[in-house]
Amino acid sequence: MPKRTHEAAMQTKQLILDAAYNLFSSKSFEKTSLSDIAREARVTRGAIYWHFEDKNELLLELCKDKADKFNLALNLQRAAEPDEPDPLGQLKKWMLSHASDQANLFFSTKFVRNLRAIAVGSTGSDEVRARIKELIEYSSMLMLSGVKNAISHHQLPSDVDPELICIYLKGILYSYCNRDESYFFCTDRPHIIFRQLVDFAFAHLADLKRQGAGVTQQHSHSSPFYKSMLR
Repeated sequence: MPKRTHEAAMQTKQLILDAAYNLFSSKSFEKTSLSDIAREARVTRGAIYWHFEDKNELLLELCKDKADKFNLALNLQRAAEPDEPDPLGQLKKWMLSHASDQANLFFSTKFVRNLRAIAVGSTGSDEVRARIKELIEYSSMLMLSGVKNAISHHQLPSDVDPELICIYLKGILYSYCNRDESYFFCTDRPHIIFRQLVDFAFAHLADLKRQGAGVTQQHSHSSPFYKSMLR
């Protein structure tokens, strides 16, 4: 594809993503149609289908687009790379990236609130909920790989429990990202407390030892979704 044509296609894709974000925020995902998005973006429905299989895929691409924009995935991906020299440092940077000014604004948007409503089953279909769950599981897989890399690089002792560490870190992160429903709501400086908790957590990860059988995390690595994410 010629460079100019490719650039035009990417611009159209971004217009569609921006329009979908506005409408999913104002009208909700369930009440927004592809025709609504096409009108908002001033493109044809055919243009949408050129870039996205359906509305569910559009929502997932939008989640990844925002994660890239607010740097909410890069450090996690780096932590999972076997040749990363500082996987533990990358994991910590990934956690702290959720407390940036831009990320804080993003987590307080209607879009994120509507996304949570889909995830918990208040709205949306089982199909899109399953796709969101796969996205979350993919993130969990990267985190687990990052922790195991930290063990391989001797940043953590070999007798720690990687699954338990992931549960611990995700618990802190989930509470912060959903602070309207957690104890973070009770403070006027949630981002400061979050950073203190992250510092404390990473200083004590070596204490989370294996005790019998660990928690087993299952991932459908052979699914089309995972294959597309790993390209």
